[in-house]
Amino acid sequence: MKKLQADLIAPCGFNCALCAANQKKEGEKGYCSGCYVADGKEKAHCSKCAFNRCPVLKDNGYRFCYECDKFPCRKLELHDEKYIKCANASVIENLKYIKQHGVDAFFEVETIRWKCRKCGELICMPKNRCLHCNRLVPKKKENYE
Repeated sequence: MKKLQADLIAPCGFNCALCAANQKKEGEKGYCSGCYVADGKEKAHCSKCAFNRCPVLKDNGYRFCYECDKFPCRKLELHDEKYIKCANASVIENLKYIKQHGVDAFFEVETIRWKCRKCGELICMPKNRCLHCNRLVPKKKENYE
């Protein structure tokens, strides 16, 4: 199983390790190493991402959106709605958890939450499917509390 790393958490709170592009093998077409992994292979959607280009984050040296005085901004709320519909996961809740408990605790919870019960690999969250054994995972609401 791919080990979750702090660099795989996007500024918006999305866990890039759960993305289909990150779960591909390095060098494979469409592979993405995540928002903060400096391999020079930034994907087009990353360069267009409002959170990677956010001047407030960049100008203040912020790592996560929760550090901003405007958290959660309207862009983040719209982004959150998308992920709630897609996989019953909230990037805003992710950020609140990281702020309160830290990245290491978040990784522990995420590893349990998104671990395939059949093969033990990480599930592809947006597809609600394990890309390793092809097990479909039903959408369900799971809070961190």
